[in-house]
Amino acid sequence: MLANRKKLKVIYIAWILFGLILAFSVTGFVLSGNGSIYNFYNVGDVYEINDTLYNLHDQQEYGHQEDSGEVVLDGDMYVYGIRIIKNKNKWNYFCIDLDNITSACLQVVVNYIRMEDGTAVENEGRRCVLKEGTNVVEVPENSSFNVLRISIVGEQGDSFFVRKMQLRETAPIFTWKAAIKIYLITYALYSLAICILLFIWEKVGLKCRIYRCIEVLQGVYAFVAEKLYSLASKVPWLLKRRRPLRTILFALMFVYNAYAHMQGTAKTRFKYHLIVYMVILLLITILTIRPKLKKQNWNNALAWSWLALWGMACISDFLVPKNYRYLGYIMVLVVGFFFFVWNNMENPHELVQDFVRAIHIFFGFIIIFCFLFRPKTEGIRYAGISTNPSVFALYLGSIWAVVLGEVENGLRERKPVIKMLPHIIEGCLVAAFCWESQSAGPILCMLAVAFVWFLRAICYTKKTRTQRKAMLSVLSFFLLLIPAYMAMDWGIGHIPQALGHSVILGEEQPLASEDWGMVAHAAGLKEKFAETRLGQKFASATLSGVLGSRDYYYRQYLRYMNLFGHEKGPQLWGRRRLPHNAFLGIAYRYGVFAVVPYILMLGTVLVRTFRYGNKKVEYAGMPFLICLISILMSMTDNVEQPFVWLPWIALYLMMGIVFADEEQPGQEHEPALQEVLEMGGNE
Repeated sequence: MLANRKKLKVIYIAWILFGLILAFSVTGFVLSGNGSIYNFYNVGDVYEINDTLYNLHDQQEYGHQEDSGEVVLDGDMYVYGIRIIKNKNKWNYFCIDLDNITSACLQVVVNYIRMEDGTAVENEGRRCVLKEGTNVVEVPENSSFNVLRISIVGEQGDSFFVRKMQLRETAPIFTWKAAIKIYLITYALYSLAICILLFIWEKVGLKCRIYRCIEVLQGVYAFVAEKLYSLASKVPWLLKRRRPLRTILFALMFVYNAYAHMQGTAKTRFKYHLIVYMVILLLITILTIRPKLKKQNWNNALAWSWLALWGMACISDFLVPKNYRYLGYIMVLVVGFFFFVWNNMENPHELVQDFVRAIHIFFGFIIIFCFLFRPKTEGIRYAGISTNPSVFALYLGSIWAVVLGEVENGLRERKPVIKMLPHIIEGCLVAAFCWESQSAGPILCMLAVAFVWFLRAICYTKKTRTQRKAMLSVLSFFLLLIPAYMAMDWGIGHIPQALGHSVILGEEQPLASEDWGMVAHAAGLKEKFAETRLGQKFASATLSGVLGSRDYYYRQYLRYMNLFGHEKGPQLWGRRRLPHNAFLGIAYRYGVFAVVPYILMLGTVLVRTFRYGNKKVEYAGMPFLICLISILMSMTDNVEQPFVWLPWIALYLMMGIVFADEEQPGQEHEPALQEVLEMGGNE
C-alpha cells in the first residue's frame, strides 16, 4: 500500500509538471501569434546587449553613474557607445527599458554607425521621448551598423536606471498581464481534462501493463550478461582480480575524459570518444557480472523517469539529429546493462569503493600534471587540466564530494581523526585549486554540499563522540587549509618554471620563460579578495553581473523552445552558447516535455541516495554527496553534456546503485532466449 501511494505521488507530480510546461508552451504560442511546434515563442531574433557595457561606473563630462546603477545628468546628456558583434543587418528595432525616471522630458537619440578602419562611413540617427518601461526606437531601413551611440538627453539633475537594452527583429509583444491570463486559463483547462480522463479511466476499469517492457529489457540484459560471463570465466585470473581492474578502468575513463577535453575534441569527435567510454564501461560491467542473475524490481520512479527521459531522447534524435547522436540508445542498452549487473551484486557498495579509489588516483594525476606542466600566471585565473577555469572547478567539485564522503565514512567507522588526515589534506588541496580557479558556481556548490555534510554529521549522528570527531575534522581542515594553499600556490608558481615545462592547451598563448617570475606577491586578505573575480562578481550592482550574464543565456534558450528539440544551441553575441542550466539544456535539446522525466529523475536520485546513505555499509553516503554536487553544479554550469566532463559521468554512474527496490526480490533467470521473448509483465 505504501509503495502504491509513493507511485501515485510521483504520477501526480508528473501531471503537475506536464501541465505547467504545457501552459508555458501555449502561452508563448498564443502571445507570439506566429508560434509552431518548431518554435513556440516565434518572435524573431533578439540581440541582448550585455549590461556590463552600460552599467559601468562611468564618469562623463555631462553625467555620472552611481554604484547602484542609477545615472544622473550633471549637464544635459549621458552617452553610451556600444559595439555590436557580428551584426547581420536584420535588426528593425532598438529597445531600451528604463526605471525610476525623474523627468518627463527625457529623450533618446540613437545613432546607427558603421565603422571601418576606425572611421565612421555611415551614421543615421533616430530620436524618441522616453517613458517608464520599454521604449522602442526604429532602426533605419537597410541600415548596416556595428556601433550604437545612445545619447540620453535631458536637464541637469534628471536621473534614470537602465534595465535592459535589445536589438530586435520584431517589435516586443510580451506583457505580463496577458501572459498570466493565458497561462492560468490553459492550466485550468488542462486540469479539467485530466480529471475527466481519470474519471473515465476509473469507470471503464482499464489496466496498464507497461512494466512488461522493463521485464523484457532485463531479460535481454540477463541473457547477454550470462553469455559474457561464460566468456570471461575462461580467463580465471581476470575474475580473481576484479576490483583492482575495475579501479584501473574507472581511472582510465577519467584520465581519458580529461585528455579529450584538453585536446579540445570532447565535442567535435564525440562519437569516437563515446566508443571508448562504452568499451571501458562494458569491461567494468563484465568484471562485475556474477552467475545466476535475477530480475530486479525497477518498478519505481527513478527507473521509469530514467527510461522515459532516454526514450524521449531516442525519439527526438530520430526526428532532429543532434551533436550528441545515439545517446539515448547508449544509455538504455549499455548504461542500463551496467545498472542491471550492478544491482545483481552481492555487495553493491564494492563498486562504489572502486569508483572512489579511481577518483583519488585521478586527483593524484591532476596534482602531478599541474605541478609539473601548468604554471600559474599572476592576474589570470588558474585553469589546471582545462583551458577554462570553470571547467577545472567542475572536476574539482566531484573530487570534493568524494573527499567529504571519505571523512563521513571514517566517522561512521569510528576512525581517529589522525587516520582521516590524508583525506582532510586532500580536501584542502581541492579547495585551494578551486579557489585559484575563481569559479563562483562550483565554489558555492562545494560550500553547499559541505554544509549538508556537516548537518548529516551533526544532526543525524546520535553519538556525542562522533559529533566531536566531526567538529575536530572541520577544525583540522581550516587549520591545514592555509598551509596547503601556500604549498599548492608555491608549487604551481615555481616548479614548472624551474623545470622549464609548460603544456599549452587549446588556443592558450605560450609564456616566455623570462616572464615567469619567482617572486611571491602578498596583500591583505580584504584587499586581495576585493581584487578577485569572486569579489568583483558579488560586488556587482546588477543581477546579470552576479550571475555572470547567465540570465541572457536563459532568456535566449526560452525563446527557442519547441516540441522536438534542436541540433545545436542558439546564437548569442556572435556564437552559439551553452545554457548554464541542466533543465534548459535538456528541454532545448530533446523537446520541452523531456524536462518532466528529467526533473523526476534528479529528484528521485537525491531522495533514494539520501535514504541509501542510512545503510550500515561502507561509503553509504558517497552516492548522495556525488549526485548532490553534480546536480547543484548542473544548475549553474554546463554539466549536462554527455561524457564531456567528470560531474556528468559521476552523476549518471552513481545513480545506478539505487535503481532497484529491495522489498520485492527478483527471480532467478534461466538463460533461454524464448523466455526472454515470452516474458510476461507485472501489474
